[in-house]
Amino acid sequence: MSVIKEMVHRRVPQIFGLYLGGSWAAIQYVDWLVNRYGLSSYLTDIAQVTLVSLIPTVLLLAYFHGAPNRQKWGRLEKIGIPVNALITAGLLFFLFSGKSLDAASQTVTIEDEYGKQMKRSIPTENARRRLALFAFDNQSKNNDLDWLQHGISFALFYDLSQNMFLDLWSSEWLQDRVEAAGFSNGVNIPFALKQKIARDMHLDFVITGNYQSDGENLQLDSEIYQTKLGKKIAGASFRGDNYVDLIDSVAIFIKNNVDLPEQSRINAVDLPLSEILTSNADAFENYAKGRFANNFRKDYATAQQLFEKAVADDPTFASALWDLSGVYLNNGQEVQGKTVLEKAMKHHYKLPERNQFYLKSFYYFVNQEIDKQFALLKMWTELYPQDVNAHLNYGSALNQRNNFDGAIKQWQIAADLDPEKQYILHNIGFIQFKKGDFESALASYRRYAEAYPNEYRSFYKLGDMYEDLGDFAAAKSNFEKALLLEPGGVAAKIALARVSLNTGNPVIAGEMYADALASCTSLIDSTNVLDGIIRFYQYKGQVRKALDIHKKRLALLKRS
Repeated sequence: MSVIKEMVHRRVPQIFGLYLGGSWAAIQYVDWLVNRYGLSSYLTDIAQVTLVSLIPTVLLLAYFHGAPNRQKWGRLEKIGIPVNALITAGLLFFLFSGKSLDAASQTVTIEDEYGKQMKRSIPTENARRRLALFAFDNQSKNNDLDWLQHGISFALFYDLSQNMFLDLWSSEWLQDRVEAAGFSNGVNIPFALKQKIARDMHLDFVITGNYQSDGENLQLDSEIYQTKLGKKIAGASFRGDNYVDLIDSVAIFIKNNVDLPEQSRINAVDLPLSEILTSNADAFENYAKGRFANNFRKDYATAQQLFEKAVADDPTFASALWDLSGVYLNNGQEVQGKTVLEKAMKHHYKLPERNQFYLKSFYYFVNQEIDKQFALLKMWTELYPQDVNAHLNYGSALNQRNNFDGAIKQWQIAADLDPEKQYILHNIGFIQFKKGDFESALASYRRYAEAYPNEYRSFYKLGDMYEDLGDFAAAKSNFEKALLLEPGGVAAKIALARVSLNTGNPVIAGEMYADALASCTSLIDSTNVLDGIIRFYQYKGQVRKALDIHKKRLALLKRS
């Protein structure tokens, strides 16, 4: 009997064909389950690897047990099948060890600011990817294009913000860390520093790049690096004369190369950048320059002029209208600020959803619609649980409602999400102190002082706490540290005078009050010192002198 006839007789081709067909159907079914219920996309890969690696077992069974009539089990299949199973298990462990098999999404019930309940599907924590979007370097030798360095980063931030599976840090959000390392403009940063910043913030990927121009077309080069090992994952170049379209192409490249689950592409909103930002090139340029002036230079007058140009070029430019309203309001131009803010709200549909939360929250705050703002902030944290600012703002709203435990919880989540934001510990410590939880408050203030050892208020607040607890020695030590950091600090001098008075050293207290009064440069400092001097004379029983200082204080207030 020929080999082919023998195989057919033993039904090897028939069984193998059925196995291939069944495997294909099984993979399709698993893929459907993954997409339908938001399961881990790795399940499809596991099914494929398992079914392919078990082919030797199928062939063994078909050859030795596929022929008509019953066959005895031989030594080959008794050894071969278990070995194949062990190899399959080892292969699965090697390929998928450390991969998350959790569902990519979950369904939550939320309530909007109007009290309407709805169900939404949001990514699970393991399905999210955290990206650092650093400034792109200008290699064109044309300084007129410098505005694109941060312009590309924030435009990518807006474009990618449409995808709920991405948590993003633009170059503006990274600036504090970059500036602390000596790069005030946030550009031309060594990769090692970018990697360190991303690693310290527990971000998954570093997005970097550069651009150059021949006068007519712009070439954008972008690279994606895995943070932990600094390994380059992918790189691509894009060329054209439309900046906005080029940035769109970079955004698509990023989404395709940061290991997003398949679920992130199903029913995903992905409008072109021209729809969610602006299609007007001049408006985009003026807006990018305005953001740099506002966020990096703190040149608010220039920022206002540039934002005004941007909205003149594109009256529907929601993001520019929003930033312009903020500049107006910060300058005390309330009428203009509210008018422009209304225009921004009119065109809020142009913003990605998570950016709409920022705008609406600001709008409700400015217009004192506190209940709507509170409901919106709660919904924001539920839909975007990895958004640091959502938790910061919601924590502040809870604090205003005297929900101190809730405020601490939200601020602690924010601190955990962004370890660099240790200033949150100051807020947490203050609330813990108000609650009477002094030990926890001290711990928070100590951690704050460790994180910001060169900051005046780190030690001033610690001294304040110790003084309230009656530990005057510790209070004095911390006030002295605060004074070393800020020698002209009036508040620390008043505090040291107060501690000296409380510990029976009126002579030193008098000297400190005199020193504090000589250091005053503002009305509030002067009145605070005079309040202390009044108490000083009351302590000494010199009531007439205390009254004289009180009259001096009142006269000072009248002159103001």
